[in-house]
Amino acid sequence: MNVRILRLCGFFGMLTPVVGFIMVFLAISQAPWFSWTLNALSDLGVDGFEAVLFNSGLPLTGAVMMMFSAGQFNNSLCLLGAPNLLILEWENQRSVPPNYYSKT
Repeated sequence: MNVRILRLCGFFGMLTPVVGFIMVFLAISQAPWFSWTLNALSDLGVDGFEAVLFNSGLPLTGAVMMMFSAGQFNNSLCLLGAPNLLILEWENQRSVPPNYYSKT
């Protein structure tokens, strides 16, 4: 794998929590009514400009995290090789007993 791409994906991994926390704290700063002891964070996504900040910050954080995850997946393919990754997945599915997830 290209070292520049690996470093860029690592940068996205470090950037993910920073973007998430900044967007949440910006939303909190725009909501004078918000209290850590009385409200849940999801209350920020209901009304006003703080809802725009909070609700746009969540998918933005997810998009940055997807860039990091794509780099990690590509790196795992380089280390394991695609056939080995498929064998590991097949073994993982085979180890779950039948009807494990069904309610009886």
